[in-house]
Amino acid sequence: MKKFNIKGEEYRVIKDYKDFYFCVSEFGFNFKRIPKLVRVK
Repeated sequence: MKKFNIKGEEYRVIKDYKDFYFCVSEFGFNFKRIPKLVRVK
């Protein structure tokens, strides 16, 4: 389970999403292209 801390909010990837890694490397965290990210409370 991959987790990320973005602007003080913790997120996790609920499913291995191919486009995710591309977005991280090319655009940073672009939530419009990462529908599988969910916020962890």
